[in-house]
Order: sequence, then C-alpha cells, then structure tokens
Amino acid sequence: MAEGLGVTIRLEGDIDLAARDAAAAVIDRGVEEALEQHGTLVIDLGKVTFIDSSGLSCIAQACVRLEEAGERLELTSASPNVHRVLELTGLDHLVQDPPIS
Repeated sequence: MAEGLGVTIRLEGDIDLAARDAAAAVIDRGVEEALEQHGTLVIDLGKVTFIDSSGLSCIAQACVRLEEAGERLELTSASPNVHRVLELTGLDHLVQDPPIS
C-alpha cells in the first residue's frame, strides 16, 4: 500500500479468550505497519462470528495506540451480532459501514 493510505487486516472466527493472543498479534502487526506508513488501520470483521471482551480489548488498545500517534482505526464489514456488541461497548464509532446481514 502507498504511504498514507493505510493497512487492512482481516480477522475471522471467534475472537475470544482462546483466540486473543493470535488476534492481538495480527492487530499489533497491523498497528505497527499503519504507524510506519502514517496511515489508517482498517480491521475487516466480515468473517468474525463472535467477539468477547478479550477481542474488544485488543481493538480498544490498538485504537488508543493509533490515536496517540495521530492515526486512525476503522472497523468494517461487521455482522449484525458483532456490530451490536460494538454498540454496547461504545466502539461502534469506529465502524465505517452498516452491519453486513
């Protein structure tokens, strides 16, 4: 990707305590790439079937790191169930498109 455009990563499956470390590693790599490129990190949630507080924590931490550096985090392609969890936790402001049915 060209500098300043950003980085897209895709998560899939259940993002819960069992998958937290793997998801955190993917998100952390995405944050580092976005910071290097001075761009936005886009997390595609289209194949995420479930997310709990472990996954939400990874997303929230990435958001803080990026915002502190003057960059952004965006979430896309969330299913209605995942979008609802994001709404309940106040992270829905990061979602850039309507829920995917």
